[in-house]
Amino acid sequence: MLATPDDPLALLVLALVGVVAGVINTLAGGGSLLTLPALVFLGLPAGVANGTNRISVLVQSLSATATFAREGERPFRQAGRLALPTLAGALAGAYLATRWPGDAFRPVLGGVLVVMGLLTALRPRLLEGREQVATTGPLHLLGLFLVGAYGGFAQAGVGFLLLFLLVGGLGHALARANALKVVLVALFTGLSLLVFGLSAQVAWLPGVALAVGAGLGGIAGARLAMKVQARWLRYPVALFALASGISLLLR
Repeated sequence: MLATPDDPLALLVLALVGVVAGVINTLAGGGSLLTLPALVFLGLPAGVANGTNRISVLVQSLSATATFAREGERPFRQAGRLALPTLAGALAGAYLATRWPGDAFRPVLGGVLVVMGLLTALRPRLLEGREQVATTGPLHLLGLFLVGAYGGFAQAGVGFLLLFLLVGGLGHALARANALKVVLVALFTGLSLLVFGLSAQVAWLPGVALAVGAGLGGIAGARLAMKVQARWLRYPVALFALASGISLLLR
Protein backbone atom coordinates (compact mmCIF):
# COMPACT_ATOMS: atom_id res chain seq x y z
CA MET A 1 0.00 0.00 0.00
CA LEU A 2 1.54 3.33 -1.03
CA ALA A 3 -0.84 5.55 0.98
CA THR A 4 -4.36 5.70 2.28
CA PRO A 5 -6.79 6.40 -0.56
CA ASP A 6 -7.78 9.85 0.78
CA ASP A 7 -4.23 11.21 1.16
CA PRO A 8 -3.39 14.08 -1.20
CA LEU A 9 -0.53 12.07 -2.68
CA ALA A 10 -2.83 9.11 -3.31
CA LEU A 11 -5.44 11.34 -4.94
CA LEU A 12 -2.77 12.88 -7.18
CA VAL A 13 -1.52 9.42 -8.17
CA LEU A 14 -5.09 8.33 -8.95
CA ALA A 15 -5.68 11.42 -11.09
CA LEU A 16 -2.48 10.73 -13.04
CA VAL A 17 -3.44 7.08 -13.50
CA GLY A 18 -6.84 8.29 -14.66
CA VAL A 19 -5.20 10.48 -17.31
CA VAL A 20 -3.22 7.52 -18.66
CA ALA A 21 -6.26 5.24 -18.52
CA GLY A 22 -8.37 7.88 -20.28
CA VAL A 23 -5.89 8.11 -23.14
CA ILE A 24 -5.69 4.32 -23.43
CA ASN A 25 -9.47 3.89 -23.36
CA THR A 26 -9.91 6.50 -26.07
CA LEU A 27 -7.22 5.07 -28.33
CA ALA A 28 -7.52 1.35 -27.66
CA GLY A 29 -9.54 0.30 -24.59
CA GLY A 30 -8.56 -1.49 -21.40
CA GLY A 31 -8.05 1.46 -19.07
CA SER A 32 -9.65 -0.40 -16.15
CA LEU A 33 -6.73 -2.82 -16.33
CA LEU A 34 -4.74 0.11 -14.92
CA THR A 35 -7.24 1.82 -12.65
CA LEU A 36 -8.47 -1.24 -10.75
CA PRO A 37 -5.00 -2.34 -9.58
CA ALA A 38 -4.14 1.29 -8.74
CA LEU A 39 -7.18 1.56 -6.47
CA VAL A 40 -6.34 -1.74 -4.76
CA PHE A 41 -2.66 -0.94 -4.27
CA LEU A 42 -3.53 2.48 -2.83
CA GLY A 43 -5.46 0.80 -0.05
CA LEU A 44 -9.04 0.08 -1.16
CA PRO A 45 -10.45 -3.41 -0.67
CA ALA A 46 -10.86 -5.20 -3.99
CA GLY A 47 -14.65 -5.07 -3.84
CA VAL A 48 -14.72 -1.35 -3.06
CA ALA A 49 -12.13 -0.70 -5.78
CA ASN A 50 -14.43 -2.51 -8.20
CA GLY A 51 -17.32 -0.22 -7.31
CA THR A 52 -15.24 2.98 -7.15
CA ASN A 53 -13.77 2.40 -10.61
CA ARG A 54 -17.25 2.79 -12.10
CA ILE A 55 -17.25 6.55 -11.43
CA SER A 56 -14.41 7.20 -13.86
CA VAL A 57 -15.80 4.74 -16.40
CA LEU A 58 -19.19 6.47 -16.31
CA VAL A 59 -17.69 9.96 -16.73
CA GLN A 60 -15.48 8.79 -19.57
CA SER A 61 -18.31 6.98 -21.34
CA LEU A 62 -20.59 10.02 -21.17
CA SER A 63 -17.81 12.21 -22.53
CA ALA A 64 -17.11 9.77 -25.35
CA THR A 65 -20.83 9.58 -26.18
CA ALA A 66 -20.97 13.36 -26.50
CA THR A 67 -17.83 13.33 -28.67
CA PHE A 68 -19.28 10.71 -31.02
CA ALA A 69 -22.52 12.70 -31.24
CA ARG A 70 -20.60 15.82 -32.25
CA GLU A 71 -18.87 13.77 -34.96
CA GLY A 72 -22.21 12.57 -36.33
CA GLU A 73 -22.33 9.09 -34.76
CA ARG A 74 -25.64 8.97 -32.84
CA PRO A 75 -26.62 5.31 -32.51
CA PHE A 76 -29.12 5.93 -29.72
CA ARG A 77 -32.00 4.07 -31.33
CA GLN A 78 -29.84 1.00 -31.94
CA ALA A 79 -28.44 1.23 -28.42
CA GLY A 80 -31.99 1.31 -27.07
CA ARG A 81 -32.76 -2.00 -28.80
CA LEU A 82 -29.62 -3.60 -27.35
CA ALA A 83 -29.82 -2.05 -23.88
CA LEU A 84 -32.39 -4.30 -22.20
CA PRO A 85 -30.41 -7.58 -22.14
CA THR A 86 -27.20 -5.68 -21.37
CA LEU A 87 -28.77 -3.82 -18.44
CA ALA A 88 -30.37 -7.01 -17.12
CA GLY A 89 -26.98 -8.72 -17.18
CA ALA A 90 -25.26 -5.76 -15.54
CA LEU A 91 -27.81 -5.67 -12.74
CA ALA A 92 -27.28 -9.37 -12.05
CA GLY A 93 -23.49 -9.10 -12.24
CA ALA A 94 -23.27 -6.04 -10.00
CA TYR A 95 -25.59 -7.60 -7.42
CA LEU A 96 -23.45 -10.75 -7.36
CA ALA A 97 -20.26 -8.69 -7.00
CA THR A 98 -21.62 -6.76 -4.01
CA ARG A 99 -22.56 -10.03 -2.31
CA TRP A 100 -19.19 -11.64 -3.05
CA PRO A 101 -16.99 -11.82 0.10
CA GLY A 102 -14.34 -9.09 0.02
CA ASP A 103 -11.40 -11.42 0.60
CA ALA A 104 -12.68 -13.83 -2.05
CA PHE A 105 -12.94 -11.09 -4.68
CA ARG A 106 -9.17 -10.44 -4.75
CA PRO A 107 -8.29 -13.71 -6.57
CA VAL A 108 -11.28 -13.20 -8.90
CA LEU A 109 -9.98 -9.75 -9.83
CA GLY A 110 -6.46 -11.13 -10.19
CA GLY A 111 -7.66 -13.88 -12.50
CA VAL A 112 -9.66 -11.40 -14.62
CA LEU A 113 -6.59 -9.17 -15.00
CA VAL A 114 -4.38 -12.08 -16.04
CA VAL A 115 -6.89 -13.40 -18.60
CA MET A 116 -7.61 -9.97 -20.08
CA GLY A 117 -3.90 -9.16 -20.15
CA LEU A 118 -3.18 -12.33 -22.11
CA LEU A 119 -6.05 -11.67 -24.54
CA THR A 120 -4.90 -8.09 -25.03
CA ALA A 121 -1.33 -9.19 -25.80
CA LEU A 122 -2.02 -12.32 -27.84
CA ARG A 123 -5.16 -11.40 -29.81
CA PRO A 124 -4.64 -7.80 -31.01
CA ARG A 125 -6.65 -8.35 -34.20
CA LEU A 126 -9.87 -9.53 -32.57
CA LEU A 127 -11.50 -6.16 -33.18
CA GLU A 128 -10.90 -5.63 -36.87
CA GLY A 129 -14.02 -4.02 -38.30
CA ARG A 130 -16.22 -5.39 -41.04
CA GLU A 131 -18.64 -3.51 -43.24
CA GLN A 132 -21.82 -5.55 -43.33
CA VAL A 133 -25.46 -5.41 -42.28
CA ALA A 134 -25.81 -5.91 -38.53
CA THR A 135 -28.30 -8.53 -37.38
CA THR A 136 -29.54 -9.46 -33.90
CA GLY A 137 -30.68 -12.98 -32.99
CA PRO A 138 -31.35 -14.90 -29.76
CA LEU A 139 -27.68 -15.88 -29.36
CA HIS A 140 -26.65 -12.26 -29.75
CA LEU A 141 -29.12 -11.22 -27.06
CA LEU A 142 -27.69 -13.91 -24.79
CA GLY A 143 -24.22 -12.62 -25.57
CA LEU A 144 -25.27 -9.07 -24.63
CA PHE A 145 -26.68 -10.37 -21.34
CA LEU A 146 -23.44 -12.21 -20.54
CA VAL A 147 -21.25 -9.24 -21.48
CA GLY A 148 -23.46 -7.01 -19.35
CA ALA A 149 -23.18 -9.47 -16.46
CA TYR A 150 -19.40 -9.46 -16.76
CA GLY A 151 -19.37 -5.65 -16.94
CA GLY A 152 -21.55 -5.40 -13.85
CA PHE A 153 -19.38 -7.89 -11.99
CA ALA A 154 -15.81 -6.91 -12.92
CA GLN A 155 -15.77 -4.17 -15.63
CA ALA A 156 -12.07 -4.65 -16.53
CA GLY A 157 -11.78 -5.36 -20.26
CA VAL A 158 -15.53 -5.28 -20.89
CA GLY A 159 -15.00 -2.84 -23.75
CA PHE A 160 -12.98 -5.46 -25.63
CA LEU A 161 -15.72 -8.06 -25.12
CA LEU A 162 -18.49 -5.68 -26.14
CA LEU A 163 -16.65 -4.55 -29.26
CA PHE A 164 -15.92 -8.16 -30.20
CA LEU A 165 -19.63 -8.95 -29.92
CA LEU A 166 -20.78 -5.83 -31.77
CA VAL A 167 -18.26 -6.26 -34.59
CA GLY A 168 -17.63 -10.00 -34.81
CA GLY A 169 -21.11 -11.11 -33.73
CA LEU A 170 -23.58 -8.44 -34.77
CA GLY A 171 -21.57 -7.25 -37.78
CA HIS A 172 -21.37 -3.52 -37.07
CA ALA A 173 -18.61 -1.51 -38.67
CA LEU A 174 -15.97 -0.58 -36.11
CA ALA A 175 -16.80 3.15 -35.99
CA ARG A 176 -20.48 2.47 -35.31
CA ALA A 177 -19.58 -0.33 -32.88
CA ASN A 178 -17.38 2.07 -30.88
CA ALA A 179 -20.21 4.58 -30.66
CA LEU A 180 -22.64 1.85 -29.59
CA LYS A 181 -20.13 0.54 -27.08
CA VAL A 182 -19.73 3.81 -25.19
CA VAL A 183 -23.50 4.36 -25.02
CA LEU A 184 -24.09 0.84 -23.67
CA VAL A 185 -21.18 1.11 -21.25
CA ALA A 186 -22.52 4.42 -19.95
CA LEU A 187 -25.95 2.86 -19.39
CA PHE A 188 -24.87 -0.30 -17.60
CA THR A 189 -22.08 1.43 -15.67
CA GLY A 190 -24.55 3.96 -14.29
CA LEU A 191 -26.82 1.11 -13.19
CA SER A 192 -24.01 -0.93 -11.64
CA LEU A 193 -22.61 2.18 -9.88
CA LEU A 194 -26.03 2.63 -8.28
CA VAL A 195 -25.98 -0.97 -7.06
CA PHE A 196 -22.45 -0.63 -5.64
CA GLY A 197 -23.33 2.73 -4.07
CA LEU A 198 -26.43 1.35 -2.34
CA SER A 199 -24.24 -1.46 -0.99
CA ALA A 200 -21.70 1.06 0.41
CA GLN A 201 -18.96 -0.25 -1.88
CA VAL A 202 -17.93 3.06 -3.46
CA ALA A 203 -15.19 5.37 -2.15
CA TRP A 204 -16.35 8.65 -3.65
CA LEU A 205 -13.32 10.89 -3.07
CA PRO A 206 -10.73 8.66 -4.80
CA GLY A 207 -13.33 7.81 -7.41
CA VAL A 208 -13.85 11.46 -8.28
CA ALA A 209 -10.07 12.04 -8.42
CA LEU A 210 -9.76 9.14 -10.83
CA ALA A 211 -12.70 10.42 -12.88
CA VAL A 212 -11.16 13.91 -13.21
CA GLY A 213 -7.97 12.37 -14.57
CA ALA A 214 -9.90 10.04 -16.88
CA GLY A 215 -11.85 12.97 -18.28
CA LEU A 216 -8.65 14.88 -19.05
CA GLY A 217 -7.11 11.73 -20.54
CA GLY A 218 -10.14 11.29 -22.77
CA ILE A 219 -9.66 14.78 -24.18
CA ALA A 220 -5.94 14.15 -24.75
CA GLY A 221 -6.66 10.74 -26.27
CA ALA A 222 -9.13 12.21 -28.73
CA ARG A 223 -6.49 14.68 -29.90
CA LEU A 224 -3.90 11.91 -30.26
CA ALA A 225 -6.23 9.46 -31.95
CA MET A 226 -5.12 10.40 -35.46
CA LYS A 227 -1.40 10.45 -34.59
CA VAL A 228 -0.75 7.35 -32.46
CA GLN A 229 -1.27 3.74 -33.52
CA ALA A 230 -3.45 2.32 -30.75
CA ARG A 231 -2.15 -1.20 -31.21
CA TRP A 232 1.21 -0.24 -29.67
CA LEU A 233 -0.55 0.70 -26.43
CA ARG A 234 -1.92 -2.81 -26.00
CA TYR A 235 1.39 -4.31 -25.00
CA PRO A 236 2.30 -2.11 -22.01
CA VAL A 237 -1.33 -2.38 -20.86
CA ALA A 238 -1.16 -6.17 -21.19
CA LEU A 239 2.12 -6.35 -19.25
CA PHE A 240 0.78 -4.13 -16.47
CA ALA A 241 -2.43 -6.17 -16.25
CA LEU A 242 -0.48 -9.43 -16.09
CA ALA A 243 1.89 -8.16 -13.42
CA SER A 244 -0.96 -6.73 -11.35
CA GLY A 245 -3.10 -9.84 -11.71
CA ILE A 246 -0.28 -12.17 -10.69
CA SER A 247 0.51 -9.92 -7.72
CA LEU A 248 -3.10 -10.04 -6.56
CA LEU A 249 -3.21 -13.83 -6.94
CA LEU A 250 -0.04 -14.25 -4.87
CA ARG A 251 -1.05 -11.90 -2.03
